[in-house]
Amino acid sequence: MAVIGVIFLLSVASSAAQAQESGISGGAVAEVEGGQGVGIKLLDMPESTQSDPRTRTYIVDQVGPGTVLERRVQIQNNSTSDKVVYVYVSSATIQDGNFVGDSSSSQNELTTWTTLEQSQLKMPSGSEVDVLATISVPSDASEGEQYGAIWAEVRSAPLAGSSIVQASRAGVRIYLSVDEGNGTPADFAVGSLTPSRDAEGLPTLSALAENTGGRAIDISGELNLANGPAGLSAGPFTVQQATTLAPGDSGEVVFTLSDELPNGPWDATLSLKSGLVEREVTATITFPDAGVGETVAPNEAPVLLITLVSSGVLLLLIAAGTLIVLRRRRKTATPAVETAHADASV
Repeated sequence: MAVIGVIFLLSVASSAAQAQESGISGGAVAEVEGGQGVGIKLLDMPESTQSDPRTRTYIVDQVGPGTVLERRVQIQNNSTSDKVVYVYVSSATIQDGNFVGDSSSSQNELTTWTTLEQSQLKMPSGSEVDVLATISVPSDASEGEQYGAIWAEVRSAPLAGSSIVQASRAGVRIYLSVDEGNGTPADFAVGSLTPSRDAEGLPTLSALAENTGGRAIDISGELNLANGPAGLSAGPFTVQQATTLAPGDSGEVVFTLSDELPNGPWDATLSLKSGLVEREVTATITFPDAGVGETVAPNEAPVLLITLVSSGVLLLLIAAGTLIVLRRRRKTATPAVETAHADASV
C-alpha cells in the first residue's frame, strides 16, 4: 500500500503542536514511542469499483448531490502501551505531485459533509476499533472534486512549562467527485522523458505526465531497460513514490536506478498506471555522466493503414482466391491418381 514518506510540520487544532505525518494511505502507521505505532486502514469499498486497486486503499467515489456514503476505517494500536487516539477529518490539497493533508482545523466542503462515529478512542495495546465515517452530500452541492483525509492521531503530554505537544498521525485519503452524471473519466498522458544523474551519481529517469481526465490520479509503475551496451537488460525498476495530479495538472514520475548502470544507449519501456488507467511508452535514452541528459519524446506507435474496399471488389478477391486454391488442389491430386493407376496395372 502506498505511503507518503515525507514528514510535514503542521499545527494541530488551536494549540501549539508539532505533528509528524507518517502517511496518508489505507495502511498507514503513525510511529509512536513503545512499539510500531497506531495505524489506520480502510475496510469498505463499493462492489462496483473492486477492480480498481485505488479503492482498496483510499475512499474514491463519484456521487450525485443528495447522496449519503458510509465507509468504515479500522484504527489499530500496535504499540506496547495503551493510547488515546484522536480521530478526525481534515481538508487536503494536491501540491507538486503530492497529496498533502492539511492541519486538523482546516476545512472545505467535504469536511463539513463528513461525520465520524467516534472522535476519541481509549485503546489498549494490541486492540482494534472500527469507526464509521458518513459523508452526506447536500442536494445543492456544487459539482467538482473534493479532497480530504480521515486521521488517527496520538499526542504526547505537553512539554514542561509550555502548551507544546508532539503529535503523530496517519490517514486515509478521500477523493470525492460530485457530479449528477458519470462525469469525465480519469485519464492521463505521458510526455517527454529526461535521463539524469542526481547529486549522488545515481541515474534517474523522469517522465512528464499530464492529467487529461476529470478526476485526481495517483501514478505509479515500472521501468524496463533493454538493448543496452553489450546487449544488457535491466529492471524492472519501480516508482518509489506515486505522483498525485489534480485534473489539468502536470508532474514528473521519477525512477531511481542502480549506480552500476552504464550510460547506454538503452531502449526504455515505461508502464504507468493509476487505478484502471494504464499507459505504456517507449524511447531510446542515454544517461549523462553527470547532471541532466537529453530530453526525448516517446516513440510513436506504428499506425496501421486500413483501405476500405467496396463489397463488389471484396467478393471478386474472395472468388479469385477460391479459384487459385481449387487449381492448386487439382494439380496436387493428379499425380496421386496416376500413380495409383500405374500400381494397379502391375
